[in-house]
Amino acid sequence: MLTVFDLRRWWKSDHDKEQLEAFNDIKFEPIKGHPNLFVADVSKEEMVLLILLGLDIEQTIATDFATMGLRARILHKSNNEYIIIEIHHGILSDKP
Repeated sequence: MLTVFDLRRWWKSDHDKEQLEAFNDIKFEPIKGHPNLFVADVSKEEMVLLILLGLDIEQTIATDFATMGLRARILHKSNNEYIIIEIHHGILSDKP
């Protein structure tokens, strides 16, 4: 499951060798323009482990249109890098 993680709290805390080894099998990819946000394709079990280790999940960014709902930001991959696209909802009317 593609998930957006916020690593600010993680970077501020101390970590032991066992905690760091939990990250060996997970590939975190940066999101352009957001130095604290990273994307990883993780299982539910890995997600729980990462949360317990102090990573935060960024809930305001949808990872695909199926999970978007009312959120206004969606993750997009272009030219092998991730970006966040903001979508503004509105209604167009021909009435003044």
